[in-house]
Amino acid sequence: MSNNVIPEGFVRCAFEVAVPFIDNLEVYYREHADSVDIGAWVLDDYRNGGPMAHGGFLMTLGDIATGHAVTMRKGTNRFSVHVSFNMSFYTGVPVGSWIEVRAKVTKEGRELVFSTCDYVVDGQVVGHADAVMKSAEIRRGTQPVRDA
Repeated sequence: MSNNVIPEGFVRCAFEVAVPFIDNLEVYYREHADSVDIGAWVLDDYRNGGPMAHGGFLMTLGDIATGHAVTMRKGTNRFSVHVSFNMSFYTGVPVGSWIEVRAKVTKEGRELVFSTCDYVVDGQVVGHADAVMKSAEIRRGTQPVRDA
């Protein structure tokens, strides 16, 4: 656990089912009426070979943010998965930075949902992503795929 102060309004992300890939990341969220912010301190563990956040870490934050935004809009009685995720990196994000990924749904159909997110450090937009998700009702008698 880092010793960095978490900005007001953010709480630790906790997922309803285990997500081993991200369960050990220190990631926080703050909900608004029609959007969600995902925040994290860029720790040394999250860097690339240099002193910057790894692109995969940044994309993970966007994945979490757009997924959370879709769940807020469509409800928790649905199973949602990314169909596509496209990110543009505008500048590097140094280790030690607090980054916020601000996501919202921009368009939705019965099952396809479009969302967008901006990556913000110190009030500056450092990246942007667009996502498409499929969100469908969970059918009775079915279970999500689990490792054997």
